[in-house]
Amino acid sequence: MATQTVVITGSTQGLGFGYAREFLARGLNVVVSGRDPGKVAVAVDRLAAGGAADRVSGCVCDVADLAAVEALWAHAVSRFGSVDIWLNNAGYARTGARFADITPEQIESMVRANVIGSMNAVSSKSAKSSATQKFWSVPSVRASTSPRA
Repeated sequence: MATQTVVITGSTQGLGFGYAREFLARGLNVVVSGRDPGKVAVAVDRLAAGGAADRVSGCVCDVADLAAVEALWAHAVSRFGSVDIWLNNAGYARTGARFADITPEQIESMVRANVIGSMNAVSSKSAKSSATQKFWSVPSVRASTSPRA
């Protein structure tokens, strides 16, 4: 059986990075992603240092941008041949903040990452054309004062 490939959105740090590390430890190919190119590169380097350089790759992706989600899928297929598991982990929340203190811009960032991002992954042309993948969405909520993925 071929090695399975997992794509994890929002995986340059925190829970998503932990998922990436654990999937690599279990022998899967892993594609990490995030909005910041520098953080994507650092995450790939950290994961590759564990001896899995041939099984890890990274791609910059803002999940709220459907074209970027399509490009992430294409990157995974180009690098590893397929997408078997897609793990929606990218998200943003002002955990602990009073609702009255959340700005309209922060609300928009939350909706774009948490709702539109998840919808983009499962509604993309690539996802619709693949019959073998599994989609998981993780309620990845972080205490933060700025949006990040």
